[in-house]
Amino acid sequence: MSAKDRKGSRDKRKNNGGALASTLFTAAMICCCVLIYLLSRGGRNTARDTSMDIPPQPTAQMERVYPSVEVFFERAKGYGFDAEYTEDGGYAPDKGYTLKRGGLDGGALVLSMRNMGVCGFTLMIPAAAKPEDLPDDPTPVELSLYEQRLGRYEEESAWLDKNLGSLISGIDVGSEVTYADKADMLALIWQAAKDGKAKDISGDWGKFSVSRKEGTDGNIIYASFLLKD
Repeated sequence: MSAKDRKGSRDKRKNNGGALASTLFTAAMICCCVLIYLLSRGGRNTARDTSMDIPPQPTAQMERVYPSVEVFFERAKGYGFDAEYTEDGGYAPDKGYTLKRGGLDGGALVLSMRNMGVCGFTLMIPAAAKPEDLPDDPTPVELSLYEQRLGRYEEESAWLDKNLGSLISGIDVGSEVTYADKADMLALIWQAAKDGKAKDISGDWGKFSVSRKEGTDGNIIYASFLLKD
């Protein structure tokens, strides 16, 4: 083979190699474009179509049940309420009752109404604060007064411990008020009986407030409980 033929053969192989490289490069570029397209479609498809979703609906709040007056007193008695009560029209339009509490001074109970049922009450009883400690060497008079006041406080405290919770349970059909809540309410009553300052406590169930007011026969405690609407 002549030198001229050999040179032509090399040029031909060189041209064929370049064409092959160009073809491979083009194929690689096409593959990359296809891969990018498929990935982009896959990324879009992972997103959930929410166009037909039903928006979340608000949860309906359960309506509170308020007992009738008759049911209220039956429930309260079932939980230990032991006072005799007589209807008193002097509290209209609310329903008022005069209380007889055994050997203790009387009191009054006024019921608050909502949707034809009992939603709260105000209990009015004489304020009996815990007496101050005796001096180190009390006189007979000081000792006598202390014993009288202490005895009255202990009797009132025992009555309230039993009956305040009973009245609340008479209204609280859903048992929302806890034992701890009731204990806090009792503590507020005795604090108000002592210092005369109005106080209140509230929770998801509603509000309890207490105050001390001057009456014709001494100071009166007003303890009010009201369920939230």
